[in-house]
Amino acid sequence: MSNYYAPLNKRPLKPGWGECPPVNGTVKVRIWQRKEDGTLVTDSMEHHPSGYSIDFTSTTVQAPLVDELMQMREGELSCFTTTEGERFSSVQPDIHTIEVEMLSHKGQDVSAKGDGSLIKSVQVEGTNRSKPYWTGKCRLLVQKGANLMEVQDVILRLGDGETYGVPPEIELCAVTMTKGEECRLVTPSSNFTITLCSLERDLTEKEIYNLQSEELISKTELTKKSGNLNFQKGKLHLASLYYNRALRYLDNRNRKDEDSKRTNDLEVACHLNLSQVYLRGEEWQAAIACCNKAFWIDPDNVKGLFRRARANCALRFYDESQSDLKKLIEMGQNGSEIRDLMEEVVKGKVEMARSEGISMRAVLKQIEKEENQEPAEPVKSVWEEAEENCPEELATEEAYTAYVGELAEVERIRKEKEAEAKAAYEAANPPKKKKKRKKKKKAAPAEVEVVEQEVVEVKKEEEEKEPEVDEGMEYRVTQEKTFVNKGDDVVYEGQVVNEATKENGVPPVAVENVQVVIDTPQEEIRKNQEVNEKKSCEENGAAAVSEGNATVDCIVSECPA
Repeated sequence: MSNYYAPLNKRPLKPGWGECPPVNGTVKVRIWQRKEDGTLVTDSMEHHPSGYSIDFTSTTVQAPLVDELMQMREGELSCFTTTEGERFSSVQPDIHTIEVEMLSHKGQDVSAKGDGSLIKSVQVEGTNRSKPYWTGKCRLLVQKGANLMEVQDVILRLGDGETYGVPPEIELCAVTMTKGEECRLVTPSSNFTITLCSLERDLTEKEIYNLQSEELISKTELTKKSGNLNFQKGKLHLASLYYNRALRYLDNRNRKDEDSKRTNDLEVACHLNLSQVYLRGEEWQAAIACCNKAFWIDPDNVKGLFRRARANCALRFYDESQSDLKKLIEMGQNGSEIRDLMEEVVKGKVEMARSEGISMRAVLKQIEKEENQEPAEPVKSVWEEAEENCPEELATEEAYTAYVGELAEVERIRKEKEAEAKAAYEAANPPKKKKKRKKKKKAAPAEVEVVEQEVVEVKKEEEEKEPEVDEGMEYRVTQEKTFVNKGDDVVYEGQVVNEATKENGVPPVAVENVQVVIDTPQEEIRKNQEVNEKKSCEENGAAAVSEGNATVDCIVSECPA
C-alpha cells in the first residue's frame, strides 16, 4: 500500500453503522486505487482477501488518511481525492482517487497471553506519555457496565489488586494506560470503563544510572524487603514483581562499582529469592534460569545448588540433580533436606531404568517377532509384471511379428484413405490460377559519345641521388662539419676536438686511434647539385601537356635550385 501524505477531500458513498474505531485500535479495510479517468490500478483484496489491516499505534500510513479512518464507521464506503496539484503517492504518481470500505475494527489486545481475551479501546487520549509500573501506586476510576452507581475510586499498588478488590484484568489494562486516559475494557465476563487519574512516576534507566551507590543499594534493599513480605503472605505474583524491580535497579546501575561485594551479594539474593518463588509456583525452568544467573557471580552458592537440584528432579533430569547434590556433599553440606532429595533422586533413577527396561524388552520382543515371521514376497519389477500380464497372442516371437505386421497394414490403409480423400477434395475445389503480372520494360539507355584523347607521355624528373658513402664509414652531415661514428668530436687535421670544450674556451684534447675523414666544404656540394639539375632540365627540354582544357608548362628557369 502506498503512503498517503496529501490533504484529502472526502465524499461518502455508503453510510455505516456502530461506533468509530478507537485511536489505539486495528481496522481492516478494502482499498481501490484509481487513475484520474477512473481506471482501476489496484484492489487490496487481491493480496489481502480478509482485508488490509492497519494498526493505528504502529502504522506506516500517513496522518491524513489515519484521521479519516478514525471517523469512519463499520460498513462505510467513502471516496477520497487529493487537492489540485497534489498526489497520493510518490511511488505511483498517477493515482488520483482511492475508495475505502471499513470492513471491521477492534481495540488493542492487552491480555497476558495475547489470545484476544482482553480488548482495550481508548475513548479519551492521555495528557502525556507517563505510564504506571508494576508495584507502583496509581488512582483509578472504574465503572462496571453502564450503571453509573457502580463507580469505584481506588488507589492501589499495581500487582496487589486483590487487596483492594480490583480484578487482575483491570491491572493489566492500567499498566498500558497514560495519565488522564479513559478507555473501555471488554472481558469475557463484563465490560469496564477505566480512567487513570494519577500515577507514581517510575525512574528511567538514565536516572537509575546516575544514582549514587548508597542510594541505589537502599532502594534495592527496600524493594527486596517488600518482595519478602509478600512472599510470606503467599502473594507470589506480587513478590516476583518486587524482585524483578530490584533486579532492574541493579541491571541499570553504574558499572564502576560492579565488583562491590554489597551489590553482588544483593543481586545473588534477588535471583535466589525469585527462584524460590518459581519453585513454589512449579515453574521449574524459570527457577533453573534464576539459579544459573546467580552462579555467574557465586558459582558455589549452596542455596542455588540445592534449588537447581530440586527443579531438575521435578523435571526428571536425575543425572543433573545428582551432580549438584554430590557437589553439596563434597562441600560438607549433609543436612536432612539434601539426604531426602538424594533418596528421591535415586528412586527416580531406578524407576526410570525399570520403565526403560520394560520398554526395551518390549522393543526386543517386537524385533524377535518380526524376525520369526515368514519373509514377505519380494516386490516385482516393472519388467516382471509386464511379462506376467502379457497376452497369449504376443507371448511368442512369431505372434509378435504378426501383430506388428497387422499394425503396419492398418497404417497403410489409413494413409491410402487419407490420400483418396485429399484427391477428391482437390478435384472438387480446383486451385485458382494466378494472373501473371506483366513486367514493365525498362527505357533504353541514352547514347554516349566517346571522344578519343591523345595521351602524351611525360618523363619524370630523375630523383636526386645522394652521394655515395664509402664502406666502413658513418657520416652525419651538419651545416659546417662531418662527425665520425655519430659522435660529438670534430676532426681537424688528425686531431680530435670536442665541440663543447671548443665553445667554452677549453683547449682541445688529442685522442689517439681515430679514423680521419676529409671534410668537404658545403659550398662545393651545393654547386655540384645545381649543375646536375641544369643538365637534367636541358635533356628533357621544355614540354607542354594538354589534358582537357588544362595546360601544364615546364620552364627550365623555374626548376628548383
